[in-house]
Order: sequence, then structure tokens, then C-alpha cells
Amino acid sequence: MKKKILIIEDDNFFRQLLVNKLEEDFDIEVATDGVEGEKKIYEWQPDLVVLDMILPEKEGIEILKTLNNNPPEKKPIIVVVSNVMIEEDMDRAKSLGVHHYFVKAENTPNELVAKIKMILS
Repeated sequence: MKKKILIIEDDNFFRQLLVNKLEEDFDIEVATDGVEGEKKIYEWQPDLVVLDMILPEKEGIEILKTLNNNPPEKKPIIVVVSNVMIEEDMDRAKSLGVHHYFVKAENTPNELVAKIKMILS
């Protein structure tokens, strides 16, 4: 049975790029805003969540707070993939249980996919 990855990302190009590179090995769901993404975390129970920090409807940091205050039945591994490079925001995300924080500008999609596969292996 394939492990489940939820990609919460509002950038269509980047989201589809990740889906294309991961769908062969994993069961993939996507959400384009924070409210939809948070709902899918609780309903779909993914093994790993790829979370953007800047999202419509509900920011990534708010999703992290909700997950900490009201953990889902199955707590997923959270991997942030964002262009937010402010040290304070990165530290705050990590303090809320983020497994890894990737800066989009510093990692190619292939590097991200390789790291995600390594985390789930």
C-alpha cells in the first residue's frame, strides 16, 4: 500500500510539478488553500504533508497551530516548502512540529522529491 502525501500549495505550476514527480510512488492528494488543506489532513490522514506557508484562506503557520492544539488521529510528518526565509518564522514552524523546512529558492524540485522520498523510506 502506497504512503499518502498531501500537498498544500497554491502555486499551480509548483504543485503540479511535485504531483508529477511523486504520484508514481505515493498516493497524492492536493489542496490549494489552507482551509481545504487542513480539512484534508483530518479526513484523509496522510503520512506526510508538504505545506506552503503563504496560502489563501488560512496561512501555513495557522494550520500548524491547529494541528498542535487539536492533533489528528494520525499525526503526519510535516515538511514545509516555502519562499519564506525569515529565521524567526522558520524557528516558529519548527517549534510547532515541522520535520523539515525547505526554502523553494534554495532547492530544486528534484532535490525536494529526493528528500521527501528519503523521509518516507
